[in-house]
Amino acid sequence: MKKQYVVLFFVAIMALMFSTPTLAKDSQDSISTKKAKAINEIGTYACSGYFADQGGDGYFTYSELSLRSVKKNHLFGGFTGVSNVGCNFNDYLYRGLELFLGVTYSSWGKINENYSYALCASPSFKRFADYGRDDANTGDKVWQKDIGNQFNFWINISDKLNRPFHNGKLTAQFQTAFWSKREGTNISEGYVADRVNFKAVNRTYFKTQFESAIHKISIGKIGKIEPKLVFSFLRDWGSKKSMFETGTGIGISFNKGQRYYEILNIQYRARYGKEFSNKKRLDLIELGTDPKNLYKFLFQKN
Repeated sequence: MKKQYVVLFFVAIMALMFSTPTLAKDSQDSISTKKAKAINEIGTYACSGYFADQGGDGYFTYSELSLRSVKKNHLFGGFTGVSNVGCNFNDYLYRGLELFLGVTYSSWGKINENYSYALCASPSFKRFADYGRDDANTGDKVWQKDIGNQFNFWINISDKLNRPFHNGKLTAQFQTAFWSKREGTNISEGYVADRVNFKAVNRTYFKTQFESAIHKISIGKIGKIEPKLVFSFLRDWGSKKSMFETGTGIGISFNKGQRYYEILNIQYRARYGKEFSNKKRLDLIELGTDPKNLYKFLFQKN
């Protein structure tokens, strides 16, 4: 895939999403003669995690702030944020910083009498800054800067009857870089992150994940606890390898009308791939939260 085509593809997506609120119509809302007013809101999201195998361990953090406009069953806005990764595997030290800026579109509604949906698409531009140091052998140090794109998509299906394994969420993520610059000693082809055992930090990858709620448990008037089973597939174009994840988790969510909010999500996943130090797996623990709506859920009347 040529780099210029990737850039044009993401620009086209973002331009299309700017026009989406004027083009998209909800079939039920179009029947109404009343004009709905757009409501502006601030969105928040934060995530952190820890990962390890026999060769080492590391951490990652992610923070996002967004400004969004909500009209009927559609949401459109922009977001910005920062992500950090730090780890040491087999005496190879890695530090990574990512800054990103993008747009987002969400929609929600009924599928039929028993099922409702919520979906979100978010393309963004990213700036990467990496540092790697080989403490095991040469002591070489490398600095790397990249500019790239990322596209995120998720869809959540909710079952009104709350039957086992009838509530699920599917996510997909694609990332690539179209400009890179390296400085340091003994520079070779590839990315600094290629030396790292946490392969999701590589510049070009595709990941998809499916979460299935075993059974939602009611808390309070509108809250739900969601014990989950989690399955993931990751294709890493840096190493040209495919990896799989399986695990479990628990989420806290609620619905306002047909709109779905997941305010807390804790997961453990085991990633399997040939490149890991123990030839078996990498263990990963992740905590994600929506601080704004979590506060509202805990301390304000629902």
